[in-house]
Amino acid sequence: MAIFTDGVHLISDRSEAELHNFAQRVGLPRHKFHGAKKGHPHYDLPRKWFPGILQAGVSPADRRDLVRALRRLNERMS
Repeated sequence: MAIFTDGVHLISDRSEAELHNFAQRVGLPRHKFHGAKKGHPHYDLPRKWFPGILQAGVSPADRRDLVRALRRLNERMS
């Protein structure tokens, strides 16, 4: 699994499907998903979810790390 969060956004550097599967597994509502059309698929993460998301195995990252991860995803998708 390669799911990352900066505490506000939840992303995957592997696939959009991996991101949706993880979100469904932890109960994050689908309406929190944004950005697929712009090539930046992510979920907005309510701050109260942050501790539980980390316990579920998400890697904490700063915004620069998230940008790098999204670039990797975009390279895989193209």
